[in-house]
Amino acid sequence: MMKVALALLIAILTLGHGAALAQQKSDKDDRAIVTPDVEIVKIPGSALKWIHAAEPEFTRRKLNLENYNVTVLDEGDTIIVSLTGLHTKPGWRGNSSSFPEYSVEISKKDLKVLWGSYNR
Repeated sequence: MMKVALALLIAILTLGHGAALAQQKSDKDDRAIVTPDVEIVKIPGSALKWIHAAEPEFTRRKLNLENYNVTVLDEGDTIIVSLTGLHTKPGWRGNSSSFPEYSVEISKKDLKVLWGSYNR
């Protein structure tokens, strides 16, 4: 009888401990919800002004920025702001996205767009 009671006590403690661990894990997972399609990044504030300078050109071409990753490249006297599709495959030559890629070159002196073009 003592062995049965001891086995029952061990089973209850083990199950209770497992439920407590499951609850802790669940609470932790709820605090750190990350969706696989969204990557949060930090960018320097200086890059933001170049994106804003290129934005009217993107709007004129009816490019929805929600479909793109934005790249800001310093070329010395100019800045190039490029849009690439969110699901572009790394290492592929050319555009592997269903959205057209587009780049804008901006003068550092006066923030004017020098040219814009679609990329293949």
